[in-house]
Amino acid sequence: MKPPCIHLRRYSSAARRGRSAAAFTLIEVLVSSAVLGIVMFILLSTLGTSLSLWRTTESNISADREGRSANMLLAQDLANAFVPANPALWPKVTATNLGFLTLRPSGYQSAPGDVGDLCYVEYKVEDDPYSTNTYFKALTRSFVGSAATYAAVKGGRLPTPTAGTAQVLAANVVPNRRAISYNNDINDSFFNALGANSLPVTTGQRPAIIDVTISTADEETVRTLDITNKQMRTVGYFGFRVALPKP
Repeated sequence: MKPPCIHLRRYSSAARRGRSAAAFTLIEVLVSSAVLGIVMFILLSTLGTSLSLWRTTESNISADREGRSANMLLAQDLANAFVPANPALWPKVTATNLGFLTLRPSGYQSAPGDVGDLCYVEYKVEDDPYSTNTYFKALTRSFVGSAATYAAVKGGRLPTPTAGTAQVLAANVVPNRRAISYNNDINDSFFNALGANSLPVTTGQRPAIIDVTISTADEETVRTLDITNKQMRTVGYFGFRVALPKP
């Protein structure tokens, strides 16, 4: 019986060098890790910027939609405004309050006992309970149906809306952007009563024109806005004038 044969393989120095060249050195691993880290940092930064831009855009669209909706409702109410001959029933206009008689179908009012078209609406720009910035306000709307409106008008007065019934139409309302842009000053006049020649109405004169100036902003702008800085350009501006009918 033949003894087992043992075959010994001998590797040349060239083969050993080839096998060593197939692995990564420590320096190569460190450089690759550094490059990968830089690439990941750039990607994450880009993603963060994109998400921030997306959130800002969505907030701007929401604020713009809210402002336009409030603007349309206010314009519709003013377009149907009713001005009696009695001065006690003329529109009440201050810098932040606007109340007037308007004509709305009873079906629109949807309140028990409302059988006529004459009703009363009151718009107010007051402190926003959800904002810590005193410059930002909320636009609210109070509504009085025809039954209560007729009872008050017969007594020669405008009705008083029930407390706690005001509906918030727009939050994050800001002062007049035009005044800030040109005069670098805060103008809190949201509603103005004008005469036929577009001059402010004095005591005893019937208003012929109502001038409305409403601006809305998104929540991010509210948190970071400095009234005098360039970010006011991101605020949505809504303004119009409506001529009131003659008695």
